[in-house]
Amino acid sequence: MLKRMFIHKPVIECVGSPNLRKHIICPVCRQMHDVMFDVSIIDLSDAQWEPVAHGVHDRDVTLRCPSEGKAFHVTLRARSPYFIQNVNHVDIA
Repeated sequence: MLKRMFIHKPVIECVGSPNLRKHIICPVCRQMHDVMFDVSIIDLSDAQWEPVAHGVHDRDVTLRCPSEGKAFHVTLRARSPYFIQNVNHVDIA
């Protein structure tokens, strides 16, 4: 019999509404950082988070925490207002 393993994915907390600056709490350092989100695309140009790479989907993005230096793969939930749903640790070479 095969057992299914469920891996708990930490969730980055964020507040705000679409097209506005969201305050995101890093699950590692627990410090709050600002990221600017848009309804159709994630704008990280004016963010304290360092953008590493954008995913194929416009709601997938990889962020690096400015204080810890750890990278997280972030997926936004496709509902309005958007909230960050899944955060996976990513190894960046």
